[in-house]
Amino acid sequence: IRAALTDLLDRQRALRRSARPHAASPEPPVHLLLDVDREYRAAAEAEKLPKIAPKRFNPEGRAWLPVLHTERPGWHFTALYSNTARAHELERVHDWVVVYAEDEAHHERQYTVVTAGRGTLVGQRVVRGREAECRQGLVQPGAAGAAGSAGVIAADPAPAASAPAAPAPAHAPSPPPETAP
Repeated sequence: IRAALTDLLDRQRALRRSARPHAASPEPPVHLLLDVDREYRAAAEAEKLPKIAPKRFNPEGRAWLPVLHTERPGWHFTALYSNTARAHELERVHDWVVVYAEDEAHHERQYTVVTAGRGTLVGQRVVRGREAECRQGLVQPGAAGAAGSAGVIAADPAPAASAPAAPAPAHAPSPPPETAP
């Protein structure tokens, strides 16, 4: 009963958040979201993050969910694995990363970063709902990136050992079918 009530309240909160106008609050660039995702997954794998005990899907009450708080110019980010029924059902808890972005005016937005399971970005890390930007930023000639190369791979590949990509989260819209360039 508690989980069902939490799901219902979460959906209502999401609807209220999406009804709020965001015209005055800019979105963080996709490359920042993907960078936070990279930082989170690396630190979580290395066991360098504090862990919390989520109330949902955690009958033992064990602290297992790593949480990252990090800053980028003009932004505060919080990242954690998606602890949703769908993520558990599809065994994608350690693939789907929820990133909360708060700008300097304290406007908060939520994003989910996943490994793409289809299309031109298959196997790449993408921000759900912003796949077109991920596709555009796949290779940015002349940009400086973490790898220090002449081009930046904005949608970084998922680890080779990861499970096959699963369908996208139910709450995010599916991208339009892709055509070959």
